[in-house]
Amino acid sequence: MELVKARGRADLMKVWPLIYDCYLKEGFIEANPYGWWFTHHQLMTVNDVYLVEREGEVVFTVTAVWVGHPYRQNFPRAPEYQGAVELILLASKLASIATFRYLVKVCKDILSSGAKTILIEIVAEKAQFYKKLGFVHVATARQPHFALLKYPILMALDLPALLKRSKYLPFSLTHRIGPLDHLK
Repeated sequence: MELVKARGRADLMKVWPLIYDCYLKEGFIEANPYGWWFTHHQLMTVNDVYLVEREGEVVFTVTAVWVGHPYRQNFPRAPEYQGAVELILLASKLASIATFRYLVKVCKDILSSGAKTILIEIVAEKAQFYKKLGFVHVATARQPHFALLKYPILMALDLPALLKRSKYLPFSLTHRIGPLDHLK
């Protein structure tokens, strides 16, 4: 199984049922007659949709959003997210360790493409998984998520800490990485 970027509309449409199934199971969305879930971010050419297929079925996907969003104002003292990439619409049928490995590959690809920070907005119950990947909590939303009625948290990849465990990231990235103080 290989991690690839979506190469067109057909690839994009293959990930939508997986996102739908995972998000419906988690209670993030309500059922719809199409069995798909997507956002406009996946249709923008500046963003990257990553996917893994097994025997013709998508078993992992995540979207990397390369631009800032107005909803960032939901977080207190929201910093400038210049050079930041946000991971959204993560869905996986794989075991946690396989999902973790593919997320590491996605993060390496994003960082090698010039991103300075990787962000993810999640419900607090999922924080432990992302802490294992190297993310740290940087802010809590001012308002609950419209569908979940929970307060999401914003996490950022702690690049300096990850570099100390450098088996995950190439050494050449160190020149672009500074402390996360600007995110607090």
